[in-house]
Amino acid sequence: MSEKFRSHTKKTTSKQTVAFLTNKWTFIGLLVLLLGIILPASFYLIATVNQETIAKQQAAAKSQLISQAKQSYFQKESAIQVTDEKSYAVDLRDTAIPSNIKEEITSQFQTITKKWNKNSDNFWLSYIHVQSYAPNASKVQAGITHYQWNIRKKAFVQQQQKKIKTIYIQAQTGAPITSQLLLQNNEQNLAVIRTLAQQALLDQASNPKAILDDVLAIPAFTWQTPITYSPKELTVTVAKQGALEETTVHLPYTTQLATALDLSYLDPSLAQSLTPKNEENQKQIALTFDDGPDPNTTPAILDTLKDNNVHATFFQLGSNSERYPTLVKRVADEGHEIGSHTYHHYKLPSYPLATIQKELTDTDKAIYLATGKLPKLVRPPYGAVNATVAQTAGRPIIQWDVDSRDWASKDVEKTLTQIQQTIIDNGIILMHDIQPSTVTALPKIIHWLKQQGYQLVTIDQLLQSQEKAYHEYFSATDERAIS
Repeated sequence: MSEKFRSHTKKTTSKQTVAFLTNKWTFIGLLVLLLGIILPASFYLIATVNQETIAKQQAAAKSQLISQAKQSYFQKESAIQVTDEKSYAVDLRDTAIPSNIKEEITSQFQTITKKWNKNSDNFWLSYIHVQSYAPNASKVQAGITHYQWNIRKKAFVQQQQKKIKTIYIQAQTGAPITSQLLLQNNEQNLAVIRTLAQQALLDQASNPKAILDDVLAIPAFTWQTPITYSPKELTVTVAKQGALEETTVHLPYTTQLATALDLSYLDPSLAQSLTPKNEENQKQIALTFDDGPDPNTTPAILDTLKDNNVHATFFQLGSNSERYPTLVKRVADEGHEIGSHTYHHYKLPSYPLATIQKELTDTDKAIYLATGKLPKLVRPPYGAVNATVAQTAGRPIIQWDVDSRDWASKDVEKTLTQIQQTIIDNGIILMHDIQPSTVTALPKIIHWLKQQGYQLVTIDQLLQSQEKAYHEYFSATDERAIS
C-alpha cells in the first residue's frame, strides 16, 4: 500500500473520531448508558441498607411494645412469637390458663389476623390478661392490638384494638366456673334459679299473659340447663316450652339469688351487701293472714294495717284470688307480701302429684294475673308438707310458731290472750283475714305488740331474704330442711 494512501486513511479516521466525540447526542447517549448501569446498582445498595435499617427499627419497636405489654398486663407470662412470610405477631400467655382456653383464643386470634393486611409493616400484639376479683374467681380477658409501621415516626402506631373473648375461671384451678360450682352442687338451689327465671321471663315479655301457662309449666332445672356466670349476673337460657320460644334471661345478684350461691365467686363488696347483718337484741314479729282475700273482712284488715303503718304477709287461696283480683292487687299495692296458700285448701300430702302441681300452679296464675308477680313463698294448708310437696313448690315453706287460734275461738279476747301467752321473739303469728273476730282483735294485737317493743315486719323482712327452697320456717331462728 502506498504512503499516500496510508496518510489519506489516517486523516479520514481522525476526522471521523473527532466528529464522533464532538457530537453532543452521541455523548449524551453514552452518559445515559453509563448511568443506566451505575444508578440502579447504587439504588439497590441504598435500598438494601435502608431496608435493613427499617427492619432493625421495627424489631426494636416490637421488642419495646412487648416489654410495655408485659409491664402493663402481666405478672406471670411467656411470650410466643408467631411468624409467617408476610406477618409477625406476638402472643402473650399466662401459664396458669388451661390449654383448651389457650387453644380457643389462639384459633380466634388466627382467624381475625387472616382478614387483615399482612406485610412487614403490620404488627399484632395479642394478650391474655388474668385479673383476680373474688376469692375464688378470676377474669380472663383476651384481645388483639393492631399496629402499623409509620416510617416518619419510625415507630409502630396503634390502628385498632379488638377484644376476642372474656372467660371467668376458678382462681385456684383455672377451670371454668360452672353452675354446679356456683350453686354449691345442690339441686335445691336450681329451684331458686327457676323461680327467678320464671318471673324474669314474664317481666320481659311483650304479652306475658300469652305465655303465662307455659312459663308456669317449665320443668325443674337440671345441671344441663344453660346457666352462665358473670361478675354482675347470671344468664339463663330457658328451652322452648309451648308458645314460649327459647329465651335468655339475665338475673342480677340479689339477696334472694344469693341464698343459692357460693359467695366466694362474687366480688367481696357485693357479697357483703347480699349478706344479712345480724342485729343483736332486735325484737321482730311477722303477722301472717291465711285463706283470703274476703271482701267482707280483708279491706278492714288492710285499713287497720295502714292506720298503724304495719306491713304483713297474706297467704291467699287461688280460688279467692281468682274471684277477687282487685282486692289481691290492693294487698300488693299497699306494700304487703303475698304468698300461695294453694287453690282449694287441700291437705296436699294426701293427694297425687298432679293435683299438688295444679293446686300450686293455678294459685300462682291467679295471683300473677292480679298483681303481675308470682308468689315467692308457700304456706301449705294445715302446715302439711312432705318432700314431694316441697319439691313441687320449689320455694320456701312458711309455717308458724304462734297460732292465734282465731279460726277456733272466733273470739276477740281469746285471740289476743292466745297471742300474749305464746309469743316469742322473732316469731311468726298465724291469723286468718276471713274471720270477723280477727278484724276486731287486730288493733288490740298491734297495740300490745308495739308496747312490748316488737317491730312488725313481713316474712321476707323477718328472714332477711335468706329463705331457701325445700326448707320450712317456723320463726327466724327455727329453720328445718324438708326431706
